[in-house]
Amino acid sequence: MRQFLPEQIVAMMFQKIKNIIAKTGFSGQDMVISVPCYYTEQERIALIDAARIAQINVLKIMNTSTATAASYGIFRRTEFGNNPRNVCFIDLGHCSAGAYVGSFTKEKTSIVNQIQERNLGTRDFDWKLLEFYIKYIQDQFGTNVINNNKTRLRLIEAIEKQRKILSANSEASINVDNILEDCDLSYILTREKFEELIALELEKFRNMLKTLKSGNILLVFNRFKILEIQVPLHSVEIIGGGTRIPIIQKIIQEVFGLEISRTLNGSENNARGCAMQVNFL
Repeated sequence: MRQFLPEQIVAMMFQKIKNIIAKTGFSGQDMVISVPCYYTEQERIALIDAARIAQINVLKIMNTSTATAASYGIFRRTEFGNNPRNVCFIDLGHCSAGAYVGSFTKEKTSIVNQIQERNLGTRDFDWKLLEFYIKYIQDQFGTNVINNNKTRLRLIEAIEKQRKILSANSEASINVDNILEDCDLSYILTREKFEELIALELEKFRNMLKTLKSGNILLVFNRFKILEIQVPLHSVEIIGGGTRIPIIQKIIQEVFGLEISRTLNGSENNARGCAMQVNFL
């Protein structure tokens, strides 16, 4: 069996991206790459090494928060004044979650506060559902499928589809033929049951937002006193596939007390921010 280093696997992904870009008529030799803010210096260097294997010239490594802010602010310059507009961005992806506050004026864009959970995403929701269905299968058919890799992968794929359906419907069914020999899995999951199963993850997400909000303060000197003033937020933007889940949107509104804004393309905003940076460089 052939073994690969992580850098080699990432290089393969970069090569695939280059091939896609080549079909549009561009070389794809120069890139700006965005990474989560929690990436260490070693992880960033490893990413550059992977790009070098794929013969890519990395112009800059930028945080996803910076890329998102660039994507938001570039076409809104005329809307900004001398007073800063503070916008909170909430990102919930497959395996990580983040929240950050960007400050926008006519002259500059900056990230004033950010927080990220490295191991909190829709993947964790799927694992909770997987645990539930493994127990359900064992109760129904008397067989534990946790060590059956093929069955587990089929189950995870069906769970992901069910979770996405629950984002738009109050209930969703899961149907997997021949989950075991001569046994089919069929179950209707309600949104309330889904929220109950992922309660711990939802609380973790809520605490992350509360931490960001509590740290989002300004120190103001008033004569002989130092006052802590909450930074006023103009709006809350949501990005990432996980923010389509209704309970996630409800938690965001409860924590910040603002209506959710959806003016950004949740799947492409980071790529757009990087593309703009490439143009500037």
